[in-house]
Amino acid sequence: MSDGMANSVILDMLEGYPSDTLQGEKNALRQVIHEVMLCGLSKTDFFDRAAFCGGTSLRIFHRLTRFSEDLDFSLLTPDMSFTLSDYFGPLESFLKSYGFNFTMEEKQKTHEGNVKTAFAKGNAREHILWFYPQGFGGLVAANERIRVKLEINVKPPTGAGYELKRNPLPEIYAVRILDAPSLFATKIAAVLTRSTGDDDTGALKRYQNHDKGRDLYDYIFLLSRGTLVNTELLENSLRASGHINGDMTLTKDSLTELLDRKFNEIRFNTAKDDVRPFIRSEHELDAWNKDYFISATHDFLKTTAD
Repeated sequence: MSDGMANSVILDMLEGYPSDTLQGEKNALRQVIHEVMLCGLSKTDFFDRAAFCGGTSLRIFHRLTRFSEDLDFSLLTPDMSFTLSDYFGPLESFLKSYGFNFTMEEKQKTHEGNVKTAFAKGNAREHILWFYPQGFGGLVAANERIRVKLEINVKPPTGAGYELKRNPLPEIYAVRILDAPSLFATKIAAVLTRSTGDDDTGALKRYQNHDKGRDLYDYIFLLSRGTLVNTELLENSLRASGHINGDMTLTKDSLTELLDRKFNEIRFNTAKDDVRPFIRSEHELDAWNKDYFISATHDFLKTTAD
């Protein structure tokens, strides 16, 4: 592909994210970079070994209405020797063909840390990529860097379901992603495990407070669509991260209790601050408080089978 054609494709993609603010243009450019990276990875055997997951997969393939920062993946089968850097050679060549240059930092995780999510962070391989816009976008300076984090879980919990999804831009490509019930399971687990809580029963442990509004936004998005929950993956995720013990069985009632407790703990003003830079209208957050999340959750769980 010629430089002119590649540049034209990227500019056409950016037109799908109109904005008159610097933050909006940076968000838009990051979303386009995400799609170009996925297309580049699809040219390798990456999606024979791994699946795309997380909020960005919801945005690209399920029309989630918020911007995202990261690309999250999960291996299909555990492999502690796996490294994303094996794919950076072909990925760099593909990105350069579309006019992007980047530098990479690898973050070594030697311990699990205080915050665990649905896919335990202690089993993650993480890389930070810094992209240089080189004039893409009217407000983003060519010397400004765009941060994209890639993270892959090399020892995921069992029970996930998968599907193949296609995307037409920057050229037609297919990726393997977690199916919608599995994505919902990971989001519920993330909501339950991100912030600190006291649990007299021992079912939950205490972790560093991290009221991540993006998890809550995705949770409500999936809830409002009536998405089924992969309960096997949810229970295995919570066990893997140490948030339920061996004696506890995850039922509709126990899940309701865990979520009620969590919504009573979350600092919703902090959560709103976390997600605000990634949405187009702050009015989407007007209803956010513990009563709203508890009521929406109860209404949803009433309509689902155990």
